Amino acid sequence: MFLLAGFLSALAAGAVLQALEGDDETARDDEDETGRGPSPPKLTLQAADPDWMQTLGLVETGDGVLVGGAGHDLLTGGAGDDDLAGGDGDDTLRGLTGDDTLYGDDAAEAAGHDLLQGGPGADYLAGNGGNDTVTGDGGDDRIFGGDGDDDLSGGPGDDWITGNAGDDLLRGGAGDDDLSGGSGNDTLDGGAGADSLHGGAGDDILRGGPGDWLDGNEGDDRFEIMPGPDGIAHITDLAPGERILVAAGAGDTLLSVDAEDGDAVILLDGVAVARVLGAEGLTASAIELVTAQDEAAAPG
Repeated sequence: MFLLAGFLSALAAGAVLQALEGDDETARDDEDETGRGPSPPKLTLQAADPDWMQTLGLVETGDGVLVGGAGHDLLTGGAGDDDLAGGDGDDTLRGLTGDDTLYGDDAAEAAGHDLLQGGPGADYLAGNGGNDTVTGDGGDDRIFGGDGDDDLSGGPGDDWITGNAGDDLLRGGAGDDDLSGGSGNDTLDGGAGADSLHGGAGDDILRGGPGDWLDGNEGDDRFEIMPGPDGIAHITDLAPGERILVAAGAGDTLLSVDAEDGDAVILLDGVAVARVLGAEGLTASAIELVTAQDEAAAPG
């Protein structure tokens, strides 16, 4: 059973309505202690188990600041440039419109499994500790996973995404994105646009297409090439034993390699799809042609 530690009776901009246990009066603050204007409305619920403390926050207008507590919080921004921090617990933070800043946890060592959703603005999203799911949506976003195995998606816009520690999934989406896996065994998918993919330490999978640059860095990496009509992919640091896979379209059957200026150019049915820098001795036998049937048969 929840005890009411804070109460929201109206969602008017700037209304902060709080009530303590018992017969305390509800108070409204139209201006915070800094004199910068009204604070956002919020609702705090507390269960007998302190781990289930919840904070519900909503910003309707203006630039708001919402800070969660030790429990599982739901914080939602509004039309302004909002700052949202979940604190401990498994939190959900939604920036909506504006250029928002969202922190899943207060510090990198915290372990909440948070859901962060940006919006159409240029957002700064940091999951920090825990296994987080972070989505930038529209705009040119900066996304950090932190510790844990994170799922990070940029969406439309030219995004900058880094996984940091853990085995992360990074997806750039549309736009010219910069993806860095960090440590751990990461999967990087550039999506549409001219992207830069950096695997970092660990055994990474780098998936790119026309206009993309793929740099595995340390570890035993795998490069997956998704051919398209508007250019070729570039692999910058193929090491001995690392794999290259090329996705075949309907009717694609012949894979070949040409040596050119010290590099290896991979061709699919005579059309260049990728260039491997400094790999003049690469042969077609070292490259795998993957069909849709092969992908369907692969273990999940």
